[in-house]
Amino acid sequence: MRIGQGAALQRLHSTLDSTRLLLIRVSRSLASSRLLPVLGLFTSLLALAFAFLWRFSHLLTAVVLFRYIWKSLYAFYQAKLGGAWGPAFPPHRTNFILAVGTIPIWGLGMAGIMLASAIVRRLWSGARLRWEGGKRGGHVNGNGHGRYEAIPLNVDDVEEMEEEDTRRRRQRRESPTPALKTRLLWLGLLVFYLSLALFGLYMWKTYELPIDNRFKARVELANRVPKREGYSTQEKIYIAAMFYNNEGVLPYWITQTTRLIHYLGPDNVFVSIVESNSGDKTAALLESFADTLTSLAVSHKITTHDTTIPRPPSMDTAPPRIEFLIFVNPLVINSYSWEFYVYFKYITRHWVVKWFIEHVENGYGFHQARMILGNPENVYMWDGGACHPWR
Repeated sequence: MRIGQGAALQRLHSTLDSTRLLLIRVSRSLASSRLLPVLGLFTSLLALAFAFLWRFSHLLTAVVLFRYIWKSLYAFYQAKLGGAWGPAFPPHRTNFILAVGTIPIWGLGMAGIMLASAIVRRLWSGARLRWEGGKRGGHVNGNGHGRYEAIPLNVDDVEEMEEEDTRRRRQRRESPTPALKTRLLWLGLLVFYLSLALFGLYMWKTYELPIDNRFKARVELANRVPKREGYSTQEKIYIAAMFYNNEGVLPYWITQTTRLIHYLGPDNVFVSIVESNSGDKTAALLESFADTLTSLAVSHKITTHDTTIPRPPSMDTAPPRIEFLIFVNPLVINSYSWEFYVYFKYITRHWVVKWFIEHVENGYGFHQARMILGNPENVYMWDGGACHPWR
């Protein structure tokens, strides 16, 4: 993939000259054919089309690749969060997030294409030179010098080839800098694309806000060197949770809760969990977590397969319905999807997206806050992640 006007013009002239030589050879075999003008026009248009595609191949590749990555991320977004309540996912914010995700991947892809094309072009040039040398009958004598055998050529073809070779040598002598400019431009584009990829890696590593790291060092220490009293303020903490069909969330939740217990101190924590006859592996995961708490000597009560109150035949009557919901409130957590948690916890709180919300959106859509937050006059603070949509 060559970049630069000089290289493109050389390629265009070379393609047109090759087409002209092809027409000369064809004209000798089809001198009396009426299709010769049509064939000449077709080959000329084909040569121009090829030269155009070659000239703008880098731009076309960049546009096609960017569009493909954007469409792929948008399809993934629609599969995970599509159909949610519109005001919680403004289109301009969605487009900004997609752009932030697309640009680094696009930069890495373009850098890979440039490097791969350079390697292929170098290998192809070497193979072509070896093939042409063998085709011309080149041999090596005892002194290590090349010995060539004469082969018969058509005089007209030789004159055309000599004229083309002379024109190319004269053009290289008159303008020796285009090749250098082309290399510098190629190198500059490669550095630019790699910079985009590295910036994406930097954003991936800096998704946490400073406030997220307040206790990180002490939590890490508490898990490396656990103590019964923990590393917090010795307050007694009661952890309560209800689950129903949450096998996708529980592994992460159990891991982070265990880390929290080490920080608070096993002697300072009581864990109470209720599971309401789930249809997946929720109960098994919680029972395994109960074994972990037992090994840590943490006071706990984990109830699984809870069917204490049967579901009433009809949910229309108020007392049976309320009585049932009191005991099976774990159903509430089922409507909150893991995708929404990731979106509001990590994506919208990333410093780039947070900057966009604060300085570009700047309160846009706040007039629709009534359905999320209540009356706007009673709102005094919003951190951007407190209003979660429900399915």
